[in-house]
Amino acid sequence: MTDIDKDIKEILQQIKDARQAKNLSQAEVARYLGINQNSYKNIETGKTELKVRVLFQLIDLLDIDVLEKKSITSFAVDESTIREIREDLKHIKDKLGKKEKE
Repeated sequence: MTDIDKDIKEILQQIKDARQAKNLSQAEVARYLGINQNSYKNIETGKTELKVRVLFQLIDLLDIDVLEKKSITSFAVDESTIREIREDLKHIKDKLGKKEKE
């Protein structure tokens, strides 16, 4: 198991622990994410890759302190995720620009 694999496993455990501490079911978290319960279970157990967008949604929902969780800062990001983030930022900037003009 590589260091990245260990970090991902640790992150997934932190997410599961935080979910359970908030007494949330996998189904409730899945609804928040807009996915079905089985898809969320596969993310939480590591069977499906955790995408950065979902990671940030989980951080928000579960109040995970990213500064405290050093392993999150070493999380690997692939090119498609970087493109998604850039597109999201462009969309946000466009929305902000439209509001300023109103």
